[in-house]
Amino acid sequence: MMSAEGSFLVLGLDGTVISSGGDLQGDERCAATIFQLVKTASQGDLKAQRITVNYADHAYVICASEKKIHVVKKSTAVPEVVA
Repeated sequence: MMSAEGSFLVLGLDGTVISSGGDLQGDERCAATIFQLVKTASQGDLKAQRITVNYADHAYVICASEKKIHVVKKSTAVPEVVA
């Protein structure tokens, strides 16, 4: 399993995967879920520049730019400090 660093998706405005890498390489299910999230968020008056979905050990940062939806999976786990 690859680390979350370097994991990304680039989607077209119709939800098609343009490119992907890392943990998200070829992950059509994740792409469809994220596209649905973006589509749902844009139905209201919400003019989101960026959407962040946080989990215990990682986060998805999603933003639209240049007629594409960019998604980055970032590790958020804090390293354990041993004293």
